Amino acid sequence: MSQAKREAVRYLHADADESGIPHVTCTEGALVYDEQIPQGYAEVTQIQAGACASEFYYYGRRAPETPSRFETDLLNLSKQEYYFARNREAGIPEEHILDAQRVMLRSMFHEGFCRIQAVQFDPTAPRIPLLQFVPALTDGVLGFAKQIINVTLQENLEPGRLAVRNPAYVCSDHSRADTLNPDTGWPHQCDRTQDGGHLAKGTVGHTEFIGTAVAGTIRVPLSGLTPVPKNLSAFVETDIRTRGKLLTLVEPLGCVFDAFGTMLHSGEKPQTVLIFGDGSSALNTVAFLQVHAPDARILVVGKYDDKLESIRTISPEHVQTLCTDGVDMSALPSAVMAHFNSSQAEVVMPTVPIPKEILEPYVKDRGTLIWWTAEVSELAPHPAASTRYRERFPYGGAPHAEFSALALLEYFVTERVNIIDSYLSYSGLYDISLDEAGAKDIEQWLQSNGLLTKTVKTARGEVEMPIKPIIHLT
Repeated sequence: MSQAKREAVRYLHADADESGIPHVTCTEGALVYDEQIPQGYAEVTQIQAGACASEFYYYGRRAPETPSRFETDLLNLSKQEYYFARNREAGIPEEHILDAQRVMLRSMFHEGFCRIQAVQFDPTAPRIPLLQFVPALTDGVLGFAKQIINVTLQENLEPGRLAVRNPAYVCSDHSRADTLNPDTGWPHQCDRTQDGGHLAKGTVGHTEFIGTAVAGTIRVPLSGLTPVPKNLSAFVETDIRTRGKLLTLVEPLGCVFDAFGTMLHSGEKPQTVLIFGDGSSALNTVAFLQVHAPDARILVVGKYDDKLESIRTISPEHVQTLCTDGVDMSALPSAVMAHFNSSQAEVVMPTVPIPKEILEPYVKDRGTLIWWTAEVSELAPHPAASTRYRERFPYGGAPHAEFSALALLEYFVTERVNIIDSYLSYSGLYDISLDEAGAKDIEQWLQSNGLLTKTVKTARGEVEMPIKPIIHLT
């Protein structure tokens, strides 16, 4: 019988009171593992975690009398059995599985990166065709080249390597480049609701294994890790606290690839893009467009000059910004006309909740409205009823899009350092420690529907602004 080893962990622990109001504490615990790592698993230590807006739609109630999905999961016996089996696969002895299950259910967040400490490869893992988009010059024109790489999802995951955590535990069938969904341009995802859906998803808008906001050694499947390319890794390692934020933004950058998936396949390159919001999603999208549509004229509408300036510097000749109070949009029509020489854009992308009636007039006929915000995308009826323009609802991410996102950042590090500078100067990312003060910040973030405001030092002085929490775990 294999000997067991005990790993101390500290993590953001989610709970809810009788009214469904979410609460967060910094909690210590322990995970007990068999000494031998099972095949197809790695032991990792998490370095950073990022807070994603989809999380507060998981932990928060949508109506006062309707339990949140988090509350439902805590009482869902079939889901408990699913977690029970998952922990058994990770090599957790039967008598300690309930402790591990508690960490799995209560630990938070799905964005972040880690360092691999030990690994056990599975020699029987199937080799599958995986879809990846990489920056490339074709006839002198920059864009994304589609590649099909045959992988076991275990390559380049040796000890010491940095890796990005993948939120979805996806079966091999639904990772394959030959099972593409024409509505998204990415592989069909595992069925999330029916018993016959391969690997049922544990939760929506939440990681399917132990969360990323956990300090200590944990075990995760190798298929849930994406290796960081060597040039990008070397760049990050020189200042892992600051530059590591690039890796924490990889998962949401992968969601941008999801949002533009059909265009990546068709070769459609929009020439005018209107983005609402100055958060990190706008930052990621403008960076993505520098390869996908490098000649596109982009207008970003936001509320904070310092955030907008970092986004503008990605490509000053193509990106313009408009600072508003979020209510008075009277200056928008003239700004759109001035930048696009038209009253409409080919792509309109709200990264913050905005009513459809405000957005529709700005979408060109046969253009695309990308409903980025989880609040809209998750609950929107499909397919969309509109006929004048197309609508995309990219909520949920694309299987293994992290490969493409990391290839893009690797390109920026080696060829477009100015874009990396824009990322690192962006003031909307805020450092939070894994302690009680940090837990209270995340609790406030949840209870305020993902809006946490902090005083941030900028070139213009101290500014109160909403931020994206980045939780440091080491």
